[in-house]
Amino acid sequence: AYPQTGSTGEGYRWAEQLGHTVIPPVPALNPVKTSGKWVKELQDLSLKNVSLKLFQNGKKQDERFGEMFFTHFGVSGPIVMDMSKNIGALLKNGPVKLILDLKSALDFKKLDKRIQRDFQEFRGRIFKNSLKGLLPLSMIPVIIKLS
Repeated sequence: AYPQTGSTGEGYRWAEQLGHTVIPPVPALNPVKTSGKWVKELQDLSLKNVSLKLFQNGKKQDERFGEMFFTHFGVSGPIVMDMSKNIGALLKNGPVKLILDLKSALDFKKLDKRIQRDFQEFRGRIFKNSLKGLLPLSMIPVIIKLS
């Protein structure tokens, strides 16, 4: 039901009473609300060429590659909306976890080398400056705070 439009949610019941078969609705093509309060700090940050993985009970359930962005309540964008139907279905069985990979084109060894190189280059300077080539600027304070 969407009360702001005058809906009471009784339409499905009325349809059933008239003999129609009603299939329970499932969320699809939706943004996703997250539990982390920190996402609000990243509101309007758009990311390209990232990987988003969906886990439940430690097992990977889905993975998408492409574009997404942060909102005041969670995440949205093409890869999130593509994944939202699976998220909705899995939430019926318990909590899910989304894992964002900003550098999915780099394997662990290459990423580690890149980080070590940046740390070496910025040795003796303010730590956050060493992250400027690796992360979007607005993400750096949030990542540091969460670390």
